[in-house]
Amino acid sequence: MQRQELANLLIGSILISVFVKKYKFKKIIKLILLLFLIVYLVVGVGTILRYGQDTLVKNTDILILPFWIIHAEFTSPIAFTESILENIGNNYLYGLYSFGIFISVVIPGFKMHGAELIRTSFTDKDTAQSLAAPLSYYVDFGIYGIIAIGFITGLLVTYVYKRAIITKHPFWMLYYTLLYLSLLWSLRAGVIIISPLLIYLLLPLLIIFNKYIRLHKNTKNAILLFYLFTLLISFIGLGIRI
Repeated sequence: MQRQELANLLIGSILISVFVKKYKFKKIIKLILLLFLIVYLVVGVGTILRYGQDTLVKNTDILILPFWIIHAEFTSPIAFTESILENIGNNYLYGLYSFGIFISVVIPGFKMHGAELIRTSFTDKDTAQSLAAPLSYYVDFGIYGIIAIGFITGLLVTYVYKRAIITKHPFWMLYYTLLYLSLLWSLRAGVIIISPLLIYLLLPLLIIFNKYIRLHKNTKNAILLFYLFTLLISFIGLGIRI
């Protein structure tokens, strides 16, 4: 669990709590202060503990440094993406960043996608350089990518959320949890919310709860066959990588 995903999870939980329970103004102020404290500790102090004060900024007050770190967490993805766009020009990546992970599933060793593609093609860094969503959609397809992928993502998350809230069924509750965590990772890494891992986890859930989900028998059989196929791909990939 990275500090930014943890902060996003806590922020989202508090915001949902505020809207669902309809807190009074005084309660909201307390939650905002709590939220600020959480971000300060998780993002700011967490970064200092990980890298050390001297590595980040020298000659800066230890109490002020977390504020600079939080500021950088919000602004650096935008500045970094701008620098990447200057190098790309009008030659977009056409899905290699956001969707390239699907190619890597069937082509072992394919690394020219996502953060690794950005690192090797546009920077001289030693570690992968990720672009936060929705900026990654812009790098892939321009403004149309942000509109289309953002709209589809919103529809999907809203639909699953409503199903989970209305039905209270374990399948929808579990899958919304997975979807929400995938959404947090998308905000951090820029990949699309429907990742191979999310599909891989959805398939056994569909099989486990198949008696309670209104799907045609042929559809259920297709899901089972596809799941067995993913298991086969997994073992082949494991063997090749070893």
